[in-house]
Amino acid sequence: MSDKAVPRVEVSVGDVHGSQLVIGDHNTIQTPEGTEVTFLQVGERPVPKLRPLPISRRPSAAEILGREDELALIASAVAAEPVQVYAEDGAGKSCLLKFAAHRAPDAAEGVVFEAVRHRSFDEVQGALYGAFWECDIPFIPAAAQMADFLGDREALVVLDDCGLDRDEVETLLDGLPRCTIVLASETRTLWSRGTARGLGELDRVAAVGLLERQLGHTFDPEERAAAEALVARIGGHPQSLVETAALVEDGRASLRELANDPSALKRFDPAALTDSQKRILAILAALDGAPLGTEHVSALAGDPEAEKSLQELERRGWVKSGSPRYRSVRELPPEAGAPLDREIAKPLLGQLSAWCRESGACAVAEEAEAIERTLELGAEAERWEETLALSLAAERGLLVAGAWSSCRRVLQTGLRAAGAIGNRSAAAFLLHQLGSQALCLGDEAGAQASLGEALYIREELQEHEGAELTRHNLRQLGGGGGSGPNGGGGSGPWRPRAGIALAALAVVAGIVGALLLSGGTGKNTANTSPNPSTHSTTTTTHPTTTTTTETTTPPTTTTTPVTTGGGKPTIVIASPEDGATLEGDGTTTASFKCTPADGSEHTTCEGTVDGVPIETGDSLPRRTGHHTLRVTAIDDNGEGAVETAGYEVKAPAPPPHPDETPPDINIISPVGKYEQGARVVAEYECTDTESEPVTCDGDLDKGATVDTKTPGSRSFSVTAVDSAGQDETKTVEYEVISPG
Repeated sequence: MSDKAVPRVEVSVGDVHGSQLVIGDHNTIQTPEGTEVTFLQVGERPVPKLRPLPISRRPSAAEILGREDELALIASAVAAEPVQVYAEDGAGKSCLLKFAAHRAPDAAEGVVFEAVRHRSFDEVQGALYGAFWECDIPFIPAAAQMADFLGDREALVVLDDCGLDRDEVETLLDGLPRCTIVLASETRTLWSRGTARGLGELDRVAAVGLLERQLGHTFDPEERAAAEALVARIGGHPQSLVETAALVEDGRASLRELANDPSALKRFDPAALTDSQKRILAILAALDGAPLGTEHVSALAGDPEAEKSLQELERRGWVKSGSPRYRSVRELPPEAGAPLDREIAKPLLGQLSAWCRESGACAVAEEAEAIERTLELGAEAERWEETLALSLAAERGLLVAGAWSSCRRVLQTGLRAAGAIGNRSAAAFLLHQLGSQALCLGDEAGAQASLGEALYIREELQEHEGAELTRHNLRQLGGGGGSGPNGGGGSGPWRPRAGIALAALAVVAGIVGALLLSGGTGKNTANTSPNPSTHSTTTTTHPTTTTTTETTTPPTTTTTPVTTGGGKPTIVIASPEDGATLEGDGTTTASFKCTPADGSEHTTCEGTVDGVPIETGDSLPRRTGHHTLRVTAIDDNGEGAVETAGYEVKAPAPPPHPDETPPDINIISPVGKYEQGARVVAEYECTDTESEPVTCDGDLDKGATVDTKTPGSRSFSVTAVDSAGQDETKTVEYEVISPG
């Protein structure tokens, strides 16, 4: 990459500039240079007050058929006996919980219903805190403080789409000992207490009733008989019944026809979709299940009537709503001609970036899942500038809204993008934000490392205001103190605290080489960069402060695996080997371990590649060029160590000539004409001369009996897919005729 100057990316996010949020014992103010964090002294923390009781955060009314046993189970829940219902998507979990929560009698302190799809444990706790408490100053307790605010509450808490794992559910229950908890999830995560029950299909009566409700009229005897036969064939899965009713309502099949031949190919035929609906489905499919707001779908699809299209697609079973957001539940087949993910990435990045800059923090947090997936698409397509722009536009809203986990992932993706295009100013900003968040959440080692790197880059770039802000935040480590000009820590130059100074300085020293944050070549492009085995002093003068930082970087060991030792933590980097050359199209995982020195029981062990955090077991970045895995260890005695392993990635070999030939399908039977009642079995085969093996699926399994009970014309289809992903569908017609 060239050494041309990269302009600094300005950040503007809706209403969060100048906004205040107290996180635990830390006051944060959003500024153009990043988050300013100040440690609060005793008595300065805001004092929240309980909202008026009883709380009533109930969902809108939902309609439900059957489920009497499950409703009775939910009604039996008490504080010591939580209840969980679990099932696959489309089984009716949300309707069940909404119905139960809407009609539940008030508990001592009310009812709280929350849809918590894809929320982390901290974010779920934060949502529950916000349901019960309010404060004149925006305030979110730190994780260790949550028990003070939730431990005495006595409400019915209903959590829909809860994705917390088993241990997190246990911790959540421990933190709400007086609340009655009801959960819905895709898999069972409640084990040690209460009752967990899988949500089965609707019984026959309820299933037929659901078909009646969807079609808007009471069945006559003939329709009811056909509906009962259909339910007997396809079962009582609610979503399947809703989709089947849509076929009948659209006039594409009758209940009687579906009862005799409930063909999935008919049910989800993409030929019945409009071009606008196909564009909408392609956009949602690219997001891989992440829900997207209707306004974004409308803008991206160029369809002002997108809301109506989405409602129609939900009725047919293509999407699912979490109003006002929709997510894809079924992908379009390639023959539908929808745009590819890489073609959708650019408009998605642009739409969400512009919207985040104009939207409030809460709105940005509600679109967090779509924002994260869009950033992944941007990285996969290597649209680094647009990816960086969205990261910068979204991160502050997520921070102010308390969406910690999402904010961290967005910052990390932005840091990766900044490294790819060599934008060191943006990288410094993102490192400052990562460090500020870590500081507020009690991760002092992570805060020290990220803020230290940010400070070095900002001083190198002579970004004086940004450097002073980062220096201010560093002074808050360990509880701040003093009465310096910025509210804490004194006015002198920042120096790492004793014990972790070596680790912090070694991290800073690594930035001197610039690595991939300055262009991705592995060559030293900084103005001042000490030789890896020398001692150097760099002095940077600012308008109000002079900072002298002494850096000592030990020589890189040549043994494999790379280790350091002595009275400090020991780091072993087993993969990649220092100096290794890797294939550009291969897969190699990072493998490293940190061991505390004698007299210490614990050590943090954090790695970065291209400035982006990476854990042992993660796949290493495969972009062509030089990369460095940097591992930092800090033990509980405050001793630190840093080790690196550099590797080269060479360009991948050109891909082999792709197989563009679809498989061949030979349908032997049924074809032609058959007498009514004749015994006919399905026979067919699928072959491909270039890409074996081939999957071969027909309307009926091979050897299954073909329906010849009634006269009439029929169709029979077979779909084949080869190992290269090429697919083909062949349909033949056959006729059943009356005897004689």
